[in-house]
Amino acid sequence: DIIRTRKDATARALDEALISDSIGHTIIWLQGMGTRFALADNHREVAVRIRDKFRKMGYPDARLDSFNITRKWNSVLYSQQQYNVIAELRGSRYHDSVMIIGAHYDAMVGPEDPFIRTPGADDNASGTAAMMEIARVMRMKNYRPLSSIQFIAFGAEELGLLGSYDYAGRIGPSGRFVKLMINNDMIGYVSSSNPVTWKVNIINYDNATELLEKSRSMCNLYTDIKYTNDNTDYNRSDSYSFFLNNYKAVFFISGSLNLYYHSLSDTYLFCNFDFCREVAALSCALLVWSDTHEL
Repeated sequence: DIIRTRKDATARALDEALISDSIGHTIIWLQGMGTRFALADNHREVAVRIRDKFRKMGYPDARLDSFNITRKWNSVLYSQQQYNVIAELRGSRYHDSVMIIGAHYDAMVGPEDPFIRTPGADDNASGTAAMMEIARVMRMKNYRPLSSIQFIAFGAEELGLLGSYDYAGRIGPSGRFVKLMINNDMIGYVSSSNPVTWKVNIINYDNATELLEKSRSMCNLYTDIKYTNDNTDYNRSDSYSFFLNNYKAVFFISGSLNLYYHSLSDTYLFCNFDFCREVAALSCALLVWSDTHEL
């Protein structure tokens, strides 16, 4: 029908505008901040730089969303403000309904000192960069969703999903209806340069099995990669916070195990920007096709 034809054309136009090198530049930019460890002295500066990048894309109302944490690290007690970064594309019809696409921007290494350096290219500059590339393309193409879309870079995920859990607990009481949450975490690494082998792992939750089916369909229609469905790590990223608050969520992660996880070698040199773009295309198409009042 007409609506399905229009959605397909919109999804393809947006997906075709996503650029691998643009995602790569953002990954390199985030890695270049030195450390993105949540407890480091520069943690607010990192959030401000992400906010300002959203503003330059055409989201003048991009903002810091603060929350307080108390956390002991190496016998030192830290009590401080942390920050999610939020940019919003306001819905043309159902602006109180919101679809969230998120990725955490903080990073970790071990056993080295994370206060000094955490490149975190795959974990999780890759997800942050993909989310920001979708935001860039939607603004550039003047996309007008029916429901609002929030692009959220979550803070303090590596300390226990703290940013997403705080936000997921507050958005409902604030009067917004969350239609779904899409999480991108570690979508930059593949074990082979051969695209035939590339797989995204679609992690789903018990309250939203339809998102698994829809994600599989989007993957087939709008990407050149295959998918798998291994829910082992369902509780290890920000989508879990939304599930705990009874929201529908889906979590995209590479199907390849990154050998450089939480190490100083997790740099852009081991990220495949083309694969990252394919997962971004999957997320983008899922947003377009989920933009109905009925979901």
